[in-house]
Amino acid sequence: MGKYKEIIQKINQTPNIYKFEKMSKSKVDEDLICGDIPQDYKEFLMEVGFGSVPDGYFMFYGGLIEADEIYDATDNLEIKKVLLFGDNFSGDAVGFL
Repeated sequence: MGKYKEIIQKINQTPNIYKFEKMSKSKVDEDLICGDIPQDYKEFLMEVGFGSVPDGYFMFYGGLIEADEIYDATDNLEIKKVLLFGDNFSGDAVGFL
């Protein structure tokens, strides 16, 4: 366990409410071939994984989604440059440029 030790401990203390699945290095390398993906994000997927935080607070995707798949890019062409990695179940997503 590296920099995500505390998060992993929390998940392991209550695995029935944290639904996370780790990704193998080969899967991360295979799925995240687009653009310049931050190394921290790759490490997070391998060490912590993807899944949801209890009570619908946040969902970490099992890969990146192009923002224009969710949001209308008609009036904002910059959105086509954004890759999303999660959302709060209320229409607010986070991602990388």
